[in-house]
Amino acid sequence: MLGSLRSRLIAGFLIVMLVIIALLAGVSSLVTVRQFREFMLEGRKQASDEIVRGLADSYARTGDWGNAQAAVDEMALKHENRIVLTDGQGNVVATADERTSGQGHGLGGMGMMGMMGGTRTPIVVEDKTVGTVAFTAPTRSSSRAVLETGFISGVNQSLLISGLLSVLVAVILGAGMAQHLTRPLKELTTASQRIAAGHLDQRVDVSGSKEVKDLAGAFNSMAANLARAEELRCNLVTDVAHELRTPITSMQVHLEGALDGAVEVNQEMIELLHGETLHLGELVNELRDLSAAEAGQLKLTLEAVDLGDVARREAKVLGPRFAQANITLDVDVAGEVPTVRADIRRLVQVLRNLLENAIAHSNAGGVVTMRVSATDERVEVSVADTGSGIAAEDLPYVFERFYRGGEAGGGSGIGLTITKGLVEAHGGSMDVRSVPGEGTTMIARLPSTSS
Repeated sequence: MLGSLRSRLIAGFLIVMLVIIALLAGVSSLVTVRQFREFMLEGRKQASDEIVRGLADSYARTGDWGNAQAAVDEMALKHENRIVLTDGQGNVVATADERTSGQGHGLGGMGMMGMMGGTRTPIVVEDKTVGTVAFTAPTRSSSRAVLETGFISGVNQSLLISGLLSVLVAVILGAGMAQHLTRPLKELTTASQRIAAGHLDQRVDVSGSKEVKDLAGAFNSMAANLARAEELRCNLVTDVAHELRTPITSMQVHLEGALDGAVEVNQEMIELLHGETLHLGELVNELRDLSAAEAGQLKLTLEAVDLGDVARREAKVLGPRFAQANITLDVDVAGEVPTVRADIRRLVQVLRNLLENAIAHSNAGGVVTMRVSATDERVEVSVADTGSGIAAEDLPYVFERFYRGGEAGGGSGIGLTITKGLVEAHGGSMDVRSVPGEGTTMIARLPSTSS
């Protein structure tokens, strides 16, 4: 019954309200009864004082207790108490109950107004004690006692009714609040089930409290990333097939021509087929490196490496490639650069990928600048070209596999993806900056050994 979050919220809210109502009702009842009884005690004291003053005035007018019975009857009727009046010698001179005879009779009982019963109060006239009055239980049920009992009962009844109404209101409010709190969760559950069923375009409304908005925003971001990952996954097979088809088709055409005798098997053909097999091997190796990098399974042999020296050496190695493309390569190592802890073979692969990418996107007569510098406990190597640049909408996807933006370009399309994976495997990061029409700068940052 309480399996759902909504039911638990309602039950929890109701329990809290019941505890609060019970505490408030109990405290209110105790305080009300105590205050009422204090009020009644104060009333009895005032009644006592009034009876004493009335009897004293009666004695002062006549100088004796001759008319005392009339005064006692009046006081007893007014205050609903049994009154026993004795003179200075202790003789009963008047009582509101004709059954009272003798000294002290009727002093054992106590009614509502008799909480002062058994107490003898002297009557003083002109500094002389002329008698004593005692208040005892009334001869009949006091209407004030009935009123007192009725008042306390009414207060308790009102508290009970108020408590029941409060419980009803608490249930209604709790149900409404539970519905309001659980509705976004139900929407998220439904959306999650749709995503699990393959509807990756499912999104939820970002509204409500800050926590709900944050949760909905995170869910939408997750759904968008899943959709993007699914799109890349679907494209992966197509892209790999496309990359493999070109060299395989070329080899197939030449081999079929040779079998048919239409193409002469000579040194040129053998070199062409060898080049295609090398391209296939390179693509397979790149895919293997990409898979290892993304799975975090690259085996690195780390050592202290001077990135400035590696950059100068690679510039010499690739110098002929730049010369052949009529592109100028400048190398700038800014002062003393700290060493980095890296696998030198993988580091060379990073620099070659960046330089090959710069060649592929630079025009003849262009300039490529490779700069090595130290910043914020990191060593930074940047490769800037003067090519056509990258459109702003393509920048977020530059490092994704097989992504070439609006250019057909050369290469396998995963070189930058591998480069990013290699840099991150060393604890570094990759960045790209580009201005369309002016060129692109690829930046790799690696932690220095001093960090």
